[in-house]
Amino acid sequence: MEGGKTLEPVEEVTIEVEDEFVGPVVNKLNARKGIVKEMRASNQMGRTRVSVTVPTRGLLGYRTVFFTDTRGTGILTRYSYTY
Repeated sequence: MEGGKTLEPVEEVTIEVEDEFVGPVVNKLNARKGIVKEMRASNQMGRTRVSVTVPTRGLLGYRTVFFTDTRGTGILTRYSYTY
């Protein structure tokens, strides 16, 4: 608690996916209250890297959805960002 308010943990998620899967992945993260911080081409041809901040509660159960949407080809990395 800070200033009488309960704070929520937020994580920064970095994903690297094939270009054809960027739309569905970003849409689902936005639906989970994610905010896109950066989107750029990856070092590999035909792939995009996206950084998103998402509340931890929005990521519960997302890993399975992510791998289904990317047909197992996506890379998802997450770490604690702030409260």
